[in-house]
Amino acid sequence: MKISSMHPIIVTENAEKTMEFYAGLGFTTKHTTVMSADSPLYIIANGDVELEIMQVPKDKPVPMKNGLHGIRFNVEDLDAAVEAVKQSGGTVLGGPFDTEWTSVYAVKDADGNDITLLKHIKK
Repeated sequence: MKISSMHPIIVTENAEKTMEFYAGLGFTTKHTTVMSADSPLYIIANGDVELEIMQVPKDKPVPMKNGLHGIRFNVEDLDAAVEAVKQSGGTVLGGPFDTEWTSVYAVKDADGNDITLLKHIKK
C-alpha cells in the first residue's frame, strides 16, 4: 500500500473557534464539505501540513468526543489499502463514502485506532 500523505483529524464542538486558532498558526482552508446538515468538515493546510477539522455531528447516533479523532491516509489505490487493512488485522467500519472529490473508507487498526483511507477522485 502506497501512502502519499497523512494528516490528523480533529473533532470539535466549535469548528469556527478551532479554525480561528489554526488560522493564527498560518493554516488556511483548502477544502470544505458538509457531512450532514450540522456537521461541516474542513481541510486546512499550512504548506504541506494538513489537518482535518470536523464539527461534532449532532445527528450522529454515537456521540463523538472532542479532540484528536484519528488519522487520514491519502492513498492511490483504495481497494488495495482496504485489503491491506484486513490482512494486517484491522477492521473495515464502512465505505466507500463518496464526496464531490473523494472516496473514503473508515477503518480501525489492530489496536482500535480510527483511520480514514481516502482517495482523491476527479469529476
